[in-house]
Amino acid sequence: MPQEEKEDEYSNKIIRLAHSCPLYLDNPNCPLKGVRKRELADKMRWFSCLSFYTKKTIYNYHLLCYCKHLDKLKEEDFVSSTKESDREKNICERMDIVVSDDVKDMVDECEKGFFCLNGELDHLCEVTDCVFESILYVKCLADKYCGHKYSVGENTFCSCPIRKEIYNKYHI
Repeated sequence: MPQEEKEDEYSNKIIRLAHSCPLYLDNPNCPLKGVRKRELADKMRWFSCLSFYTKKTIYNYHLLCYCKHLDKLKEEDFVSSTKESDREKNICERMDIVVSDDVKDMVDECEKGFFCLNGELDHLCEVTDCVFESILYVKCLADKYCGHKYSVGENTFCSCPIRKEIYNKYHI
């Protein structure tokens, strides 16, 4: 992947984090504190001035902020992992998955072929926890590559907007 594409990818991931960042978190060390309230064009100008290494550092720092904050939240803001019976899973596999057009437009391509929209749930990574309806902790499928997956330490997260909406709507 060329350097420019990597930089754009990190800019987009940072912007997604900034939009999903809870505003009540008052962390004076957060590098996105003053940025997340700006208009999108201002954010893009700000990100374009940063080096790739700086973007990557800000992105990783912000994920760690979430992880540290999750330890404080305990169970009150967690949505427990969903354990469905085989019967419920079979019902989910037969249903049509419907996501909003705005969410579909956010994802240009999918390495897994958008199987999740056809109800083929065996291609989805298993969600173990969900926080703030936007951070998905996942257990990834070893045989499937996904460009929306990223890891910090032992935690693996999914940044796919379609996957987030499927989990928030259907809890699968």
